[in-house]
Amino acid sequence: MQVVVGESLEERLSREKKLPIREIVRIGMQAAHGLAAAHAQNLIHRDIKPGNILLESPHDRVKLTDFGLARVMEDVKLTHTGFVPGTPLYMAPEQAMGEATDHRSDIFSLGAVLYEMCAGQPPFPGNSSLAILKQIVEVKHRPLRELNPAVPEWLAGTIDRLLAKKPADRIQSSAHLAELLEFQWALMKTTSEDVPTVCKIEARKRARRNRWIAAAVGAVFLGFGLLGGMFLAGRRGSGAEGVSAAAPLAVLGANAGAVWSVAFDPTSETVAMAVEDGSIRLWDLPTQSIRTTINAHRGNIWSARYSPDGQLLATAGDDGLIKLWKTSEPEAIRTFEHRNAVRGLTFAPDGQTLFAGDREGGLRVWSLESATPLAETQQPGAVYAVAVSPGGETLATGGSDKVVRLWNAKSLTQKLPLEGHSGPVYGVSFDHDGHRLASAGWDKTIRVWDTGNGQVVKSWPGHDGDIWAIAYSPDGKQLASGGTDGTVKLWDAESGKPLATYLAHKTGVHAVAFNRDGSLLGAGGRDGAVRVWKIE
Repeated sequence: MQVVVGESLEERLSREKKLPIREIVRIGMQAAHGLAAAHAQNLIHRDIKPGNILLESPHDRVKLTDFGLARVMEDVKLTHTGFVPGTPLYMAPEQAMGEATDHRSDIFSLGAVLYEMCAGQPPFPGNSSLAILKQIVEVKHRPLRELNPAVPEWLAGTIDRLLAKKPADRIQSSAHLAELLEFQWALMKTTSEDVPTVCKIEARKRARRNRWIAAAVGAVFLGFGLLGGMFLAGRRGSGAEGVSAAAPLAVLGANAGAVWSVAFDPTSETVAMAVEDGSIRLWDLPTQSIRTTINAHRGNIWSARYSPDGQLLATAGDDGLIKLWKTSEPEAIRTFEHRNAVRGLTFAPDGQTLFAGDREGGLRVWSLESATPLAETQQPGAVYAVAVSPGGETLATGGSDKVVRLWNAKSLTQKLPLEGHSGPVYGVSFDHDGHRLASAGWDKTIRVWDTGNGQVVKSWPGHDGDIWAIAYSPDGKQLASGGTDGTVKLWDAESGKPLATYLAHKTGVHAVAFNRDGSLLGAGGRDGAVRVWKIE
């Protein structure tokens, strides 16, 4: 029998009560992955509790123990807070009532554990087993942020869903929960303390390199005169280092939270910024001032897209809604509903339909004139990004299952799976004629695919962290990417050669977009700002 060196989560909680948010997300993510593996084998744990979650030394790696115990186990936990032996603190309501259980019962129990890590107490405290069982079945738990205001709203909301009384109202799979927590964990790794350090190191290296070059060039000038001037001109023209010192043309900072989507209108005079506070900020680029603020969604807005003629703006949010706006009007002219958060959104080239993908793999085509989808299908895992070919025949999706998929844009029948990424895919983009598709994501690699045969044409390491955004320039000659390392990079699309690296963002970059003629590149990120560069 393997001996795990470390301690149980119960021991950790008895010592520390509440855990740091980063630890809660990490432990929850790894526990959810463990449950997902078990549930994939049709195994239901039925006794998820802190005592059965082990933190293995030296890195506190999570391991689940005691699978296959009896359906209703008494939790013999005796603490100074008044809980008595036999208190079933983490049971799902259906367990408490002696009804049939399934994998969603484990999901409820894990939610109760997450609640305790946040609040320092279980969600249903009481002085007897009967009192606690009654609460589990009948009483809603106390809001987490009342007990711990440091808990972010997204985490409190997630735990609320896990602790829903009815199984159908919970997050439906441990794999989905793991993916959600993994995504937030990736965000939390790009803190204002981490990424700027990377950027400062790069800047210091560049400064040292430039001082060395300047000194060398000076010596050459002294010794060789004109030859030194020729050498300097050659260095300036080569772009060999791929690092740009160009200052942004504009810095649009709303100070309202992370920016998750950026879009230029067809005139390039207005920039739409989608913010995690649920607002859309429309910036007048020439004056760098906010023209309009639209309070569009409850919670994060994942995507904002202009129609090809610029008359309409579509937005997609964490509330499961897609909204269609005339930018001159304060109210949405139409709303489309998904079952959960909509992450990917794009207009068809003709501007008459919308393509959308959600966090549970739902993929739909919407007519702007109807509340009923024209077509819909389901893919494994979450959909993070969608893109449609310039001719409108092919839809591409990228998501949590590591596969890029090509679909018939009208019927949503699958054409090709593009396999090769070793982690979730966060961005996809077609080139100007639809013959190439670029994709990027968790594995830090940019891949360019032949959309006719599904083969990789070229791939190369893109960033030092996850790549969250990828975009072809309108002429298909360049690619732009943004990642958790805080950089925006410009690439030669044919060769993969780096053309420029922009270091102005302080933290992770979530979105990149070219304007219609490719002369401007916009990028938005976790630091709450959109930066716009002039592309020569």
